[in-house]
Amino acid sequence: MKLLKIIIIIFFSVKGYSQFIEPGISSGFNSYSGDIKRGYSLTNSSLGFEVFNRFNISSHQSVKISYKRGTIKGKEKINDALSINRDMSFESQFSEISIKNEYNFLDYFDEIERENFTPYLFFGLGGSLLKNKKNRNNPISNNKKLFINIPFGLG
Repeated sequence: MKLLKIIIIIFFSVKGYSQFIEPGISSGFNSYSGDIKRGYSLTNSSLGFEVFNRFNISSHQSVKISYKRGTIKGKEKINDALSINRDMSFESQFSEISIKNEYNFLDYFDEIERENFTPYLFFGLGGSLLKNKKNRNNPISNNKKLFINIPFGLG
């Protein structure tokens, strides 16, 4: 009984971090646009996922650490002489780890003036591991490349 009281006292005396740490998961579609396929479409996209943890440093600033994984693929869609002769297609699997600094322009955690929306800006540093799986529908083995990336944007 004494042990239970001690556990309850310790549990309720520890400072809460519910607004500081925000773990989460997300999913979405990955699509390729480039030399062999211009424009985005959901018909040639694949499902990907992200696991992240956001640390809210202040009401305006947070740091987000994330891991993403998915597949991208592309196939010749342009009708010109080069594309017809090249007949290129590919499928690659990627994994990405990144750390980003996010800045919210409005006070998202204000209890009095509840803001349900805030414009934000983010930038960071990450690494992507790309594994090419198919080239012109031919399987490829042990073809991995590591890339450094700089994620940035606004929303």
